[in-house]
Amino acid sequence: MKIVNLTQHAATPIIDVKELLTFNRMPNRAEIQVVARELAAIADLSGAEGALIGGVPFLMGPPETALAERGIAPLYAFSMRESAEETQADGTVIKKNRFKHLGFVGLLEEELREAVAGEASRVAGNLPRPLCLRGLQRRGQDVP
Repeated sequence: MKIVNLTQHAATPIIDVKELLTFNRMPNRAEIQVVARELAAIADLSGAEGALIGGVPFLMGPPETALAERGIAPLYAFSMRESAEETQADGTVIKKNRFKHLGFVGLLEEELREAVAGEASRVAGNLPRPLCLRGLQRRGQDVP
């Protein structure tokens, strides 16, 4: 799967989207939608099947939808943090964090089709179960 990096972080070869992802004031909904559509267009033009997104929470949902509408899987990086503390001679402690990339979390192909097909129901307020809750159970019952 070809994955395009639509973040400001060096994870894969980077397409420069820093300007799109930088807001100097609080954006409104329309501005967020424009950015989401531009990111999806960039991913589409690159020929990617998946797009790594990440950053501020308000800029995650709209790109997920815009990417899914183009048949591109929105992906998030999954990493493990390894922390080490080093006590210095003067008693101060230096903490170092290392993030080990372990893979991507994202929509499966069938969920992409459902997301595109379900766009009308989401707009009408009939929201599907959040992806993060699918398959989880609470007290022996499915999470709604």
